[in-house]
Amino acid sequence: MKTFVSFLLTLWVIVVSTAPAFGVVNKRLRKEFKALYAKQVELGKARDVKALMEFNTPDYSVKLLDGSTVSRKQLEQGMTRYFTSGQLVRQLSFSYSLMRITSTGEEVIVLVEQKDKRIQKRRDGKPHKVEANVIHRDTWVKTAGGWKRRLTEEVKQTRFTVDDKPVEPKVP
Repeated sequence: MKTFVSFLLTLWVIVVSTAPAFGVVNKRLRKEFKALYAKQVELGKARDVKALMEFNTPDYSVKLLDGSTVSRKQLEQGMTRYFTSGQLVRQLSFSYSLMRITSTGEEVIVLVEQKDKRIQKRRDGKPHKVEANVIHRDTWVKTAGGWKRRLTEEVKQTRFTVDDKPVEPKVP
């Protein structure tokens, strides 16, 4: 019994002494990733696709809600077309809200909600007010050049409206 109590006390000391360190790391990571996402917002406003792609590893991909996957190259081509074709008429607002950050050593998983309001030309060729918010899970890896995103997985569409009318996302 004495050994068990001693074990519990030792375990308690370890937990109490390391808890502040985890808190500091978490605060540091939150600050670091908040800055990374803020920089992406700036670059998006500037429509700087090349600089936005620098946040990603060469093998970066996006897994969409419907299960399909978009490669880094496909994403870059799509963003370039979107920004230069006149499809995006005006960006009203764009932001990221960090929900949770989990460190697994050399990888960090960031659960983030992307909120996007814009005036966009739709298939009918006319401009419409679009609001598209989605929660996604980003996997970041530490590289010699800093943090790079390896994977984005869409988790949940939280809002999708066209001209303030809800639109059901196309998810199987």
